[in-house]
Amino acid sequence: MDLTPFLPLITGAIGGAASSGVFRGPVQTLQDWWYINYGHELSDEAAMLKAKQEAQVQNLQASLLKNVSEIKPENIQEPKLNILGPALEASRFYIEEEDLRDMFAKLIASSMDAGKNSQIHPSFVEVIKQLSGEDALFLKEFQKQSRLPYGKVLIVEDKENTPEKEIEDSNGFMKLPDLPSWEEFNRQNTVKSQPYINHFYYSENRKHIYQNDFNISSLERLGLIKISQEAQLSISSVYSEIERNFNSMRTFMENDEYRKKQIPVGFHLELIKGVIDLTTFGINFFSVCI
Repeated sequence: MDLTPFLPLITGAIGGAASSGVFRGPVQTLQDWWYINYGHELSDEAAMLKAKQEAQVQNLQASLLKNVSEIKPENIQEPKLNILGPALEASRFYIEEEDLRDMFAKLIASSMDAGKNSQIHPSFVEVIKQLSGEDALFLKEFQKQSRLPYGKVLIVEDKENTPEKEIEDSNGFMKLPDLPSWEEFNRQNTVKSQPYINHFYYSENRKHIYQNDFNISSLERLGLIKISQEAQLSISSVYSEIERNFNSMRTFMENDEYRKKQIPVGFHLELIKGVIDLTTFGINFFSVCI
């Protein structure tokens, strides 16, 4: 197969690497597999079934070649077939989702980069297949900071603060109240609560709190992130947006007749702060695919 479609696009920005043949073998493999999956020569645009698909395939190609061209020449290697094959096959079904399409492009390019060998894993193909576009966008929040603040919103029972009555005996001395049983003590001092929003997250780019809750649950299920309520970020100001939006939501619910019914009488909303971190698996996935 002629290398005309791919090789100049990849090596154009590198110059001497092309003439030394560093890219020729790996690029030939990449191009052959592209042909197997998409069933036509890259230069044969007439073979595309639909104009829309043609544009999306070209977008995938451009993203892939851009990422390959950024690999250091000394790190270029034959693409790993256990990643290249499944990734190209899967990308056919996600080609209209820009963020997922770009993930597949970066994953394939990373399989040609020896510098990523310790981070890349074949299971990343299946992870991308289980992501939504919104999940992918949420992962990009970690581009701004390595640890994300979040809160858990609970519906909590109001605790009655009734002062203890002072009791005098027949001689006028203060009498200690009878101690309650252990069961009664627990009943009196245990505050009932239930989750309302498990993952309350808000940022300038992620303003839909219920969508964020869903995305965080999805990413946790895939093992990309871990959530901790036992820890808080040391800089309290990072929670200011979350606190402000929680207070706005609470005020709205207290004044909206329909929303008010979601909170039982004698209960109120509380925010418990926590932290979202990437797992080790998530850190490697982020480095390879984001």
